[in-house]
Amino acid sequence: MNHKPKFEEFEILTGEQVIGQRRQISILTSDIVQNLEFLVKKHNDEKPHCDRGFYSYVYFMKYRKKRLAESGNYAKLLRDTYFCEELKKVLKDFGMGQRGSKFSSLSQFQNTLVKASTDFDLLSLAEIRLETLDLKQEIENETTYSVIKRIYKLFSYPGNLSNSGGVVIASKTMHMIMPELFIMIDSYVANTLNKIFDYNPHPEDGESWYAIIPNYDGLKLNRKDTESWDINRYIAALIYYKRILREWCEKNNSDIQGFLNLDAQYNSTIPRIIDKALWWENIEKLLQTENKT
Repeated sequence: MNHKPKFEEFEILTGEQVIGQRRQISILTSDIVQNLEFLVKKHNDEKPHCDRGFYSYVYFMKYRKKRLAESGNYAKLLRDTYFCEELKKVLKDFGMGQRGSKFSSLSQFQNTLVKASTDFDLLSLAEIRLETLDLKQEIENETTYSVIKRIYKLFSYPGNLSNSGGVVIASKTMHMIMPELFIMIDSYVANTLNKIFDYNPHPEDGESWYAIIPNYDGLKLNRKDTESWDINRYIAALIYYKRILREWCEKNNSDIQGFLNLDAQYNSTIPRIIDKALWWENIEKLLQTENKT
């Protein structure tokens, strides 16, 4: 299979600015969609050699699936101290627990997870997944949005999971617990999202963010600086990941399983596959290659 990067629809923004010799660029969603398989492969080819979290993640996902099946629900799973210790280990391998993101004590960390366990069970019983995510769907007299918001606010609050809190520790923990729905945000992914020119929902989900996100204030949603991320920015990223999935399936006349087959070797979930594709360093290298050809 030819994995040569295309970026045929790559676009430079009107009013291009020059900082030193670097151009301010904008990427279209179609750039990501048409190069997604190549980007995932590039990530898999390069990351195992330098990223401690790569295989740690693969192990943890198998472990999590087994422990959840044995526990029967999230309420029991998140009360398991050994599971919480394993969760902290994989988060550490993903860069958490250092400097400003130093973990809270194990008891505080686990107490926070336990407080969210009922909400994880609500989402699980309602079979809420990224590919079918509808923020207005009702779950026991409230909406999916309100349940996700409650988990996010709890996990991102300083002192609950880590001293500093924020979107990075919150999103990575949410993903490790429920990878079928939640996505991970870090500076590399945020940098890519910040450069997406058409950062909008799929038309079938709504014509604008105003129609999808409750109380959307009109602020820019694809921020590069993760410190400024809030629940609405995280929700928008969830919906945008869903758009990438839908457009890839439409373009390739494929179902969800076809998308999962892109990274079947590592049994990746949909959010993890897109996470690999959005890793900024790989996209930057592709753009540099394209500019030289």
